[in-house]
Amino acid sequence: MGVTGKDIPSVFQQFACKGTFNEHHRYGSGHIHQTWLVETVESDAPDYILQKISSDVFRNIPALMENIRLVTTHLAEKGSPSLQLVTTSGHQPYYVDDQGDSWRLFVYIPDSLTLDHTDDPGRASEAGKAIGNFQYLLSDLNANLHETLPGFHDVEYRMEQFRKACREDPAGRCLSVQAERDRVEEWYQALAPFRETIALQRFPLRVIHNDTKLNNILFDREGKAICMIDLDTVMPGYVHYDVGDALRILSNTAAEDERDLSHVGLDLRILEAFLKGYLGEAVKFITPEERAWLPLAPLYMTFIIGLRFLTDHIQGDRYFHIRREGHNLDRARVQFAFARKLNAFQDRIWDGFFNVNISNPII
Repeated sequence: MGVTGKDIPSVFQQFACKGTFNEHHRYGSGHIHQTWLVETVESDAPDYILQKISSDVFRNIPALMENIRLVTTHLAEKGSPSLQLVTTSGHQPYYVDDQGDSWRLFVYIPDSLTLDHTDDPGRASEAGKAIGNFQYLLSDLNANLHETLPGFHDVEYRMEQFRKACREDPAGRCLSVQAERDRVEEWYQALAPFRETIALQRFPLRVIHNDTKLNNILFDREGKAICMIDLDTVMPGYVHYDVGDALRILSNTAAEDERDLSHVGLDLRILEAFLKGYLGEAVKFITPEERAWLPLAPLYMTFIIGLRFLTDHIQGDRYFHIRREGHNLDRARVQFAFARKLNAFQDRIWDGFFNVNISNPII
């Protein structure tokens, strides 16, 4: 149901906040939760981010909020800048209103910003540092968190969804995407060594972010990373998921939904900068086996996301928000084109991961 302006002050009052409610307005551009910036009267009181949690995406809100409570508490105990979750007056991590809607509150971090894209190696390095430091700070937290989105980066699960969609063909689109379907099977086979390594559980299961697009990193006005945000997907996983997902976006010269695939390129300057930042932090905790397989992480995550876009297109665009006909197909094609770039220059990528001395232009 919709939320009126009158709802916000009454919801805000359910939390153990410092300061008096003054005004509120919509905040951010996210498509999952409804978000407001709540401003307080007192100059010495913080402002807050209030969110109505989407129960359509997150079916187990208690588990979701327990994960966030555990992670934010752990980061605070380490003295790290991070999101600060505000509990209710009854010391709960979220509030449920009379309509059954769930709400949560964070302290607003002033003088901060998010970015959707960057071609600045300095900010790419900061992004790498933020992700590596986040993983390091959580490396001693028991990875037995709730799996709030089962199979999120599990390629076997995603392939089952894809093949089921192809069999059922609910939107009648399968025949028109035969070329993309063929690419899926080819990439799936090409990634067999990495898939088998995961299946053999040769990597430590860690607490990771799982959604490391650039706008999930908060920056200050000077371009320094402050902390990771949007902690909904923080759950058990492998470091490769965070590294691969960040690089599939940061080092791709094309927008995620670019129609002209000639714009798809691999920016090795950004790759190098990110790796310097990431490995400078990851060296504190990463195992030799984890590091040995890191170079395949961008290809793996690019394939996973492309597979998800294509599956959603075949299913009739049920999950990802679209703005035009064929939007998810365009997104899938960009991912598969970028996968070809990654594969063609895999030797250079391996050199970058182990030597971090690429210093080359876009390819």
